[in-house]
Amino acid sequence: MVHLIVLLMLACTMPAFATTYYVSPTGNDANSGKSPGMAWKSVGNVNSLDLRPGDTVLFQGGETFNGNLYFDAGDGNAPDNPLVISSYGGGRAILNAGTGFGISVYNTQGIHISDLVVMGSGMNTNLKNGIEFYVDVAGDKRFADIVIERVEVKEFGRVGVRIGAWNGLTGYDGLRLEDLDVHHNLHDGILVYGYPSPFGYPNKDVVIRGCASYQNPGIADPKSIKGNGIVISNTDRAVIEYCVAYENGQANVHCGGPGGIWAYDANAIVIQYCESYRNKTASTCDGLGFDLDGGTMNSIIQYCYSHDNAGGGYLLGQYANAKPWRNNICRYNISVNDGRTNASGITLFKGSPESIMDSALIYNNTIYTTPTAGNPTHAAFQITEWNTGMQNIFVYNNIFVATGGAPLVSVPAKYNAFFAGNLYWTSGGPFVINYQGKTYNSLEAWRGATDNELLKGLATGTTADPRL
Repeated sequence: MVHLIVLLMLACTMPAFATTYYVSPTGNDANSGKSPGMAWKSVGNVNSLDLRPGDTVLFQGGETFNGNLYFDAGDGNAPDNPLVISSYGGGRAILNAGTGFGISVYNTQGIHISDLVVMGSGMNTNLKNGIEFYVDVAGDKRFADIVIERVEVKEFGRVGVRIGAWNGLTGYDGLRLEDLDVHHNLHDGILVYGYPSPFGYPNKDVVIRGCASYQNPGIADPKSIKGNGIVISNTDRAVIEYCVAYENGQANVHCGGPGGIWAYDANAIVIQYCESYRNKTASTCDGLGFDLDGGTMNSIIQYCYSHDNAGGGYLLGQYANAKPWRNNICRYNISVNDGRTNASGITLFKGSPESIMDSALIYNNTIYTTPTAGNPTHAAFQITEWNTGMQNIFVYNNIFVATGGAPLVSVPAKYNAFFAGNLYWTSGGPFVINYQGKTYNSLEAWRGATDNELLKGLATGTTADPRL
């Protein structure tokens, strides 16, 4: 009897061995699934199991599987011992979702998805998201170790990759999206969001790296923003780097968004080494390149390249009822011919009188712009005439180049920013700075009439050809 009790105790304490399951078009659902020679045939067999931490499900590379993968709290649910979904053999397996979702993961964690193609029936026939992670349990619970890498997601009627939380501060820790190719999804490309709490952020420590999000057109919904490339919100600490977003947003009609790569209601976001171009809108707002939007704090856009966007290249702005917007930096970036229909190379706005917008440091950027018939008010640098009350806007050591008479700077009456050490150059038209209701046709005239380009009584700034 004693020996039996000891054996039972050992059985209870020994970890279960992880299992690898195989799925192949030549398989059989009556098989064990535990080797390529005994592979299953269908997605349904995967959904029928409660997969344990450390298990792996492999689909045969280069083959197509019809169906919709679903995982819940009974699957995985162990950070640092993830459930892995991937391909085996040559190439990536194709998960054909038809009119449904591709992969849906609900209230679980420790999930790694890699080396797959996830596709819907088409933007205008599919009704779901491509890959969706969603948590909504009560109690401010943390869900960790979520990884999606080397996956193509396309032809879905909503969002390509949508990751969100919606119950207080319940959310994700340690989310990593890497080397994703997300395109031709109707609503948006990549979206990370959470419940908007005044006391903190549901999501923490997010990395989006090496991703491409393009040709996600949005829809004509006047009540919501659609057609974004990469958007992150309700997040504390994130890096978006080495990503590209282009040709998104052309069907959006909502005034406020869409954009290529941007963040809102977030803290400590770094957007770097990214390119955003030819993003569009069907409204009179945005279609922007990059943006630190309402409620963003302690964040940076750096070493990025924005060009040929309908809206501003780099937007820094606050909207009504948001958390304070403060201590944000835009530096070492390039903008070429942004603001084709609205806004400018660098644009600031404040969307309500009572909202807080404090401390923007804008330096060492290169902004080049040419005239555009679709946006007669654009400039290299612009503060939008909307609501006053921005504080501590500093613009240092930038290169502003305008051709054909486009303004270098446009700051309305009752608005203020401090410029020092910048280079200004015009060609094919007059030198134009519009500042606080007056037009200046030389740097000297502007300096003499305002406090700009003066530091401790010494003249700063210059007018010279940067020879770009």
